[in-house]
Amino acid sequence: MSKRQFALASLLLPSFLLADHEFKPGESNFPVTTSSLGKVTTDTDNTGTLLLQTSNISFSNIGTEDKKIKGIEFKHSASTTLSGLNGTIYTYGITGNSNQNVLAADSINVDSLLTFTGNIQAYKLTATKANLTNASITPPQANNRRENSVTISELTMSGGKITTDSFTSDKSISLSSTASMDLKSRDLPASSSTAVDAFKNSPILTIEKATLDNSSISVDGKIEANEGGQVYLTLKNGSSVTAHSITGANKLVTVGGSSANTNKLTIEDINNNDTDNLVDTSFFGFDLSPFTTINTQGNFINADANNGTFYFSTTNDTFNIATITSTKAEIKLQKIQIDSISSTDSKTHFTNFLKDKAGIVNKGDEVNKALLLKSSFLSSATGITIAGTKIADSYFGETLHNVKDISGTDKGTYKLGSQKLASNFTFVDFHLGKKETGGSNNVLDLLAKYNSQGLYNLIESPKPALEEPANQPSPAPNDKEDKEAPEAPAKPEDPKNPVEAPKEDNPNPNDKPLSKAGLDAILQSHKIEDNIKKLALRIGSFGDGRDVDFTSPSGRVYTKLAFLEGSKQEQRDAARSMLHDLLPNDIDNSLQNYALESESAISQALDSIVANSMLANSLKGIDLKKLKKLRFASNAPLVLPYLKDKTNEVYAQVLYQNITQRAREDVKGYNSNTFAFLAGFNQRVLNFIIGYNVGYATSRTSFNSNFNTLNSRVYIYSLDSGFTYQASLGYSLHAISSTRNQASLNAKANASYFANEFNSSLLLGYRFNINKHSLLPAFKATYISLAQRPYEESGDFGLKVDSKFQQALLPSLGISYSYSVLDNLKLSAGAFIFYDLLSKSVANNVSFLDEEISFNVVSLANTPLGGNVNASIKYDINSSNNISLSYLGTFKEALIATAFSFRYGYKF
Repeated sequence: MSKRQFALASLLLPSFLLADHEFKPGESNFPVTTSSLGKVTTDTDNTGTLLLQTSNISFSNIGTEDKKIKGIEFKHSASTTLSGLNGTIYTYGITGNSNQNVLAADSINVDSLLTFTGNIQAYKLTATKANLTNASITPPQANNRRENSVTISELTMSGGKITTDSFTSDKSISLSSTASMDLKSRDLPASSSTAVDAFKNSPILTIEKATLDNSSISVDGKIEANEGGQVYLTLKNGSSVTAHSITGANKLVTVGGSSANTNKLTIEDINNNDTDNLVDTSFFGFDLSPFTTINTQGNFINADANNGTFYFSTTNDTFNIATITSTKAEIKLQKIQIDSISSTDSKTHFTNFLKDKAGIVNKGDEVNKALLLKSSFLSSATGITIAGTKIADSYFGETLHNVKDISGTDKGTYKLGSQKLASNFTFVDFHLGKKETGGSNNVLDLLAKYNSQGLYNLIESPKPALEEPANQPSPAPNDKEDKEAPEAPAKPEDPKNPVEAPKEDNPNPNDKPLSKAGLDAILQSHKIEDNIKKLALRIGSFGDGRDVDFTSPSGRVYTKLAFLEGSKQEQRDAARSMLHDLLPNDIDNSLQNYALESESAISQALDSIVANSMLANSLKGIDLKKLKKLRFASNAPLVLPYLKDKTNEVYAQVLYQNITQRAREDVKGYNSNTFAFLAGFNQRVLNFIIGYNVGYATSRTSFNSNFNTLNSRVYIYSLDSGFTYQASLGYSLHAISSTRNQASLNAKANASYFANEFNSSLLLGYRFNINKHSLLPAFKATYISLAQRPYEESGDFGLKVDSKFQQALLPSLGISYSYSVLDNLKLSAGAFIFYDLLSKSVANNVSFLDEEISFNVVSLANTPLGGNVNASIKYDINSSNNISLSYLGTFKEALIATAFSFRYGYKF
């Protein structure tokens, strides 16, 4: 006798042949070794486990609604059949996953976990959680008029099949390994001897979150959300869902698949002959894998303005992307985002597609050539609406494009939508299009074209007036694990009142190709903010119609910027950050600032040295004009004791300087700290001090550049009252080492190079000496020339930078004042304003190491107008030793330099 025959026979046995059992307090297990179990009850809820140890067991009832037994375990070495004709089961758990077991009852209620392999037959099955492996769930008689139902809050099913009239889950269902769920309309006979309740309703699938992996759901009725909930539907690796309608849907995600095994969503509206009553298929958003087809008869609607992504994949000769078809109505999408599963593969393939297939080989060809990627990408019966606007003839541009497909076959001329679709590709624009002749606004193809100005368009795109909400990105189709649905999902918008698309998706006037005059104006510009524009245009033209070696220096740059993740604004910010990180450090003019401020500080230090020198003080109170006459009066009897005074002096000086430069003209600000040491010699000759010094300075900037400088200077200072003058001439050799931390590129570039500086200054003034006071109004002119040598950086994104020559000529007017507090203590102060007559931006050529991409970079001009103030205090320790402390502050529009110096002098 077969298992099924035995099960049916046992159902017909009179109940008095069955052995009842009641679990007493403290009784945990009851081994069942006979074929007649009878009625099983428990004195205490969640007490007692049946251990089924024989192959065929019949029962009448197990547990009650208010006192459920703890569990049922299928423990027989072979399969076991547990059956009861009108029996009910109330238990907290069923375990039967080792064999192909059979569980048959009128209704089964599992308050905790159902783990099963085999066949479950019941008109009503309810479980909190179920793990099924190659299991089937069916009603005892498929042709019975009674409604049968399955309610499992959380279902995990590998293989097997569920056949029922209605299925409900308020948490999640996960089907894998060809598992299926069929909710079919039944063609019932005219009468049935076992009929109890007439079944009239169409099948209903009520779910919250459903994930199918190579599995299927078929419903001859509707899919709906739980009350107050929403439906999240994920189809993986060739899964399919078919239904008459789906309502309350939030998100549709498809993952994986292949050309032979696609993910499918099919809505077969039962009103297909009544086009006025077709149901809408509406999702709040979707992420579609390349191998996905969506077919509806009514409207297909995506109600989210920021969530509608088509992922594509490529090979050397294929392009794969999802398609949407509405056979009797309209397609309404708020946004179309085109993204690649593998940006690395797609960048390589698109280069070949556009050059080899579409024939874009010469600069400018992208204007009228395009590549057909997918025919009938969006196909409808009555129209296609994008972002609230129905596609009409006005949607398409006037330019006719010669089009070829992936195989290189000529497809004729097309009109492309004037608005490009959102994408993470920088130099490839995706468009909806139609054939010039015979094309329809209701059926749109997907095309692509190369845009050498794509990076320029991106960085110049205006910030959106409506910022995108900071939602977490949806999982990409190649993610291994699905992310959980949000705990508090956004409510889908009413399809009749779709969300307005954000303004960033509206046509951007900057997307129009630059004219030759406009292009030349940018490439030849001397504006700082145009540096990244020039670089963006050069990178785009580098990839235009050529075989790009993605491992070369320029190729690596192109690759980094060819595909950018995130929203339009995030892409814009990322592109601008990368372009800034690709520019050399010295566009901030830090070297010239350093040279100018160092010269100013050292010059002021010298002024202080000379003004406070004991050599100058030794002439105090002497009329120098009489001195000149006396030198030529050989018979003069006058003896001047000061001529025996010491005329030489050596000194040492230490100096600290801080420069703070604020951001200017799209260039980041910085600060630097300089430490310097000077040693010099002064000699008094008549009413002059002549001297020279040598020094060493080291400076470190906040952007990891170091300046190390050797300098020397000769000078002469007049000590006359009345008209006086000062002059100096100097040379400095700057050794610069820099490390550019390119954070947005995850790289850094190192360089070492030299610069030569020549400087000179001339001061003309008139000195007033009144008792202990001295006043010197003066005019001063300072000239600096700075010749920076060419250099080459090391690093993945290193640069070759040509030489650069800068000059500064600063006339200044000011006044100095000093006061001798005591014979050995003197205070001084002064202030000057200046203007740089030669201040201008300087352009020099920069290229990447392979010199395939080169461009002109404009450095900041020196801020021309400024002023400085100085103060010093000098103290003579004795007739030979003195010390002094000086301060100098320079103030410009965006720069503040502060210097302090300490000096020791020895007279001999």
